Amino acid sequence: MKTKTKEVLTSDKPLSFKVRYFFDYYTKTILIVLAVLLVGGSIIYEATHRAPGPELKVAMVGTTDEVNNVATALKQASTNPLSKIFFPADEDQVSLTYVNDEDTTGRQKYVLLMATNDLDLVLVDETEYKSLQEQGGLVDLATAKLDLGDLVDSSDPYGIPLAKVVKDLPEAAGNFYLCLITNSDRLENAEKALKTLVD
Repeated sequence: MKTKTKEVLTSDKPLSFKVRYFFDYYTKTILIVLAVLLVGGSIIYEATHRAPGPELKVAMVGTTDEVNNVATALKQASTNPLSKIFFPADEDQVSLTYVNDEDTTGRQKYVLLMATNDLDLVLVDETEYKSLQEQGGLVDLATAKLDLGDLVDSSDPYGIPLAKVVKDLPEAAGNFYLCLITNSDRLENAEKALKTLVD
């Protein structure tokens, strides 16, 4: 402590004078320390108490017409297990991203989700299916420890054709495949969702 402060605090002056002098002298310092503690505490709290995210992150990839037709077909087949995966009653369970092949921004978001392992299942058109398969971005469903029965073709094991899952699929829905993404952060949830297709 500085000499003046030490003299005041050790003097015979009343306690109220000493307390007022101390706070007058250290007010800025006290406020700065409290602000730093408050900011630090809120950062630590936010880092340790994050809101839970969705249980599953899915995407539909294709041309605008194809994606719209597939989404419509799935919504109309509301009792179909795949419809319940993509459009559950509790919308907070699933994060659905629509990716239009012609939209550069949407495509970038989709690639970013894949690169950060933040995408679990994709429903893709044939072009995207072949591209992901060549790049090694899909799980081989035949060798994965999933019992998907006849949904998986051993000659083409990286995706489940949408026509095998959704009966009476309109031809306008195109040729889509349901695929499991490699390195998913929620792989167990994605596998559990796929197993509902055969239950």
